[in-house]
Amino acid sequence: MSSSFNIPSFLIRPLRTPLLAIALPIGLGMLSGLQTADVVRNPASWYNRQYAPPFQPPREAFGIVWPALYAGMGYASHLAIKAHDTSLSPVARRLAYSGLGLYYAQLAMNLAWTPLFFGMRKLNPLVHKTQKFLALVDIVALTGTTVAMTVCDGDVAKPASEMADVHRNLAVLQRDLHEATNGATTWFLAPYVAWLSYATYLNAGYWWLNRNRPDTY
Repeated sequence: MSSSFNIPSFLIRPLRTPLLAIALPIGLGMLSGLQTADVVRNPASWYNRQYAPPFQPPREAFGIVWPALYAGMGYASHLAIKAHDTSLSPVARRLAYSGLGLYYAQLAMNLAWTPLFFGMRKLNPLVHKTQKFLALVDIVALTGTTVAMTVCDGDVAKPASEMADVHRNLAVLQRDLHEATNGATTWFLAPYVAWLSYATYLNAGYWWLNRNRPDTY
């Protein structure tokens, strides 16, 4: 594999099996979210004393939406590695591999968000302004990386001579990266991108509305 980076084989192997590819982000996401249960459910917790931005969904929605989104991104990663393994075009293989690199990068940032927004509070209850801002930085980077991944994980059937043109122009590059899986992954990742955009708004709202509140909050 000709690439400027290498993904460890133990991260690649599970993606070749659809069920494992789906289970991986679901399992990690559940572990990451365990620390939020008590805080979210306790009416007297610091989280429930915050000013919430408009259009805040009921907390039950998160338990439904996130597993579905994790399943979608997991299956998209399976489609990407399948395109990488079966393509005859070196360029298409490289593009799919880049998409997998972005997949793991965004997954790491996704899993880091909960400790940043909720976990830092347990370490120091006086960091409420910093925790929301750091979580906001994380989710903005996460959303941008996921958009890039969605574009990357997107026709291995394209002639190699035409695929080589991707290096001439960034816009063309992004278009052809999307086609690495004939656009199939976009259907699985687009809802994730939409939800991240909404979650970014919520995070920004919590930070802005509570930025000048006493440290006890």
